Amino acid sequence: MKVPSAIVALGLALLQRPAVAQQTRAFRVSFAAPPGCPGEDEFSRAIESNSARARRADPGDVAIDVAASATVRLGGFLGVLRIRRPDGTETERTVPATSCVEAIRAMAFIATVAIDPDAKSSAALSDGASGSGVVAALPPDEPLPPTPQTTVVPEPNPDAVAVVDRRPPASPDGSGPRPKPWWLGASASASLVSAIAPGLSPDVGVGVSVGATRTGLVSPLVVLTGHLAESSEFAGTGGSAQFQRLAGRITGCPLAATAGPVLLRPCALFEMGQLRAEGSHVTPAHTARILWLELGTSVRGEVNLVGPLTLGVELGAVFPLVSDTFYFQPSRVRVHQIPAVGFLGALALGVRIL
Repeated sequence: MKVPSAIVALGLALLQRPAVAQQTRAFRVSFAAPPGCPGEDEFSRAIESNSARARRADPGDVAIDVAASATVRLGGFLGVLRIRRPDGTETERTVPATSCVEAIRAMAFIATVAIDPDAKSSAALSDGASGSGVVAALPPDEPLPPTPQTTVVPEPNPDAVAVVDRRPPASPDGSGPRPKPWWLGASASASLVSAIAPGLSPDVGVGVSVGATRTGLVSPLVVLTGHLAESSEFAGTGGSAQFQRLAGRITGCPLAATAGPVLLRPCALFEMGQLRAEGSHVTPAHTARILWLELGTSVRGEVNLVGPLTLGVELGAVFPLVSDTFYFQPSRVRVHQIPAVGFLGALALGVRIL
C-alpha cells in the first residue's frame, strides 16, 4: 500500500521542526559596566561567536535571561553574572578580574556554556577601538588591552587603619587648595628720625611681620622690629655730645587700600627702649641714660617688586612720652630737649617667607 506523497511531506516537516528548534538557543541580555568597558552589544556578540546555536532572542521568544554587570573594586574589577532559564531556575556567578575586559570576557564564556553546553571553550570580545562589528578573539595568553584609569573606591573596612588626609583644604570654588589665612615675612629698613637728638638721625631696623592674606579694607598687618639710631656729634659751649637710641617697636596696621600698584596702610606704633647721651670734651665726662617711650602714627605704602619681595615707604609723626632735657655740667648749657612731636621717614625692603 502506497502512502500518499502529501502525508509523507507532512510527516517529514513534523520531524524536522524539533530538529530545527534544537539548533538555536535564544538568550536576552541585560548589561551594565563602567565607562571604557566593552558594551552590551560586544558582550552579546562574544556569546554568539563562542556558540553556533546561541542567538539573541526575538520579541516573544522563550529565552534564557542573562544579566551581566561589572563594577570597580579594590585591586581591579568584579563581574556578577545571573542566568535565569525558562523553567525558573537561576544561577549566579561572581568573577574577579584585574581588568574590565577580562571580567566581561570570562562572563561571556560562562554565559555561553550555560546557554549551549556544547559551545567551544575560547572566549572572544570585539575590539572596542575598532567599532567595526568584527568579533576579535582574545586568547588567554594575549595581553589584555589597557583600560582607562579609574578611581578605585575601597569598600569600608572597620579594621583598617585610618589614613589622615593632610592635603590643604580646597578653596570654596573647588579650583584649588585654600590659601593660608596669614603670611609671615621679614624686613629690613633704613630711616631718618627726629626727637632723640637735635636734627635728624639715621636709624636702621630689622624685624618680622605677620599679615592677613585676604584682600579688602580690613586686612591686618603686625610688624615687630628692633631699631638702632645714632646721631652725629654735636659740639657746643662747654663740650660735645652724641645720642643713641636702642629700642623695640610694634606697628599695627588694621586697614588697607589699593591705589594702582601701591598698597596703602594707616598704622599706629609703640616704641620702648633706652636713650643714651654721651658727653665728651667736657670735664668730667658723663653718660646719661633714660627710658625711652614713644607713640606714633604713620602711613605705609608698599609695592611688589618681584616674587615675594616688596618695597615699602613709611612717613609719620612720633610722640615721645618722655620730655627730658640734657645739659653740659657744670656750665648748665642745654644740649637737647626732647620735643613733644618728632618725624619718622623710612624705606623698607620686605620678603614673605611663609
